[in-house]
Amino acid sequence: MPRQSSAPAIGTRATAVGLLGLTIALLLLTAFEVDSPIRLLVTLLFALTTPGWALAAYLTDRTPAIEWTIATCASIAIVIVVSMTMLVLHAWQPVWGMSGLAVVTAGVLLHHVVRSSRVRAPEQRP
Repeated sequence: MPRQSSAPAIGTRATAVGLLGLTIALLLLTAFEVDSPIRLLVTLLFALTTPGWALAAYLTDRTPAIEWTIATCASIAIVIVVSMTMLVLHAWQPVWGMSGLAVVTAGVLLHHVVRSSRVRAPEQRP
């Protein structure tokens, strides 16, 4: 079995931590009802990248270009599915929909952080 290099694990962990920070910022801005262009920017960055990246990071043998292309396409699809579900159920609550998606995404990102730290642990032994 070929030994996995630590570079993808380190990159995955750093990206997961950064996107987790973005997700927490979105949740805080939403919870405190901050009415600012910053909230719009954070929401757009989250919606265009984070949910899809959380799924795309499970793929193996990916280049960064492929990873981010899949992440963007999957994120847009996920946000559309959440929106359409709210419409069909006559429960249009975009704040709750985005917050729910952010909580689920944060859980998946936490899994990436924990998983990537386990991959690196054996290589840190002397």
